[in-house]
Amino acid sequence: MLFHRAGAPGLFDEAVAICRRAGFSPKVRHEPDLMTTVFVLVECGLGVSLVPGCARGFERQKTIRRPLVVPSNPMPLCATWPRGSHSPTREAFLDILRAHRPAIQKYIAGSC
Repeated sequence: MLFHRAGAPGLFDEAVAICRRAGFSPKVRHEPDLMTTVFVLVECGLGVSLVPGCARGFERQKTIRRPLVVPSNPMPLCATWPRGSHSPTREAFLDILRAHRPAIQKYIAGSC
């Protein structure tokens, strides 16, 4: 199972590409639209999954998460908001993101 392609096409396509580079095509039988559902379905024994490292913390007591030994393409992380809107809260959030950008990048790099 893989997180649904409509919600994260880059993640889905990279997971399939990793499998193909390893010499097989995955049989994706489930495409949940919540990452937590991916972990629940794995825990229930309905399959296995490739998930982004930044999904750590979603794993459940009866699942095991191991990093891949093969490199994968980086997944971009983006902030988004409605066009033309102004929000002091949004501006404060963006200021925090800018100020902590190196730490965020290090955290994401270490989680994948």
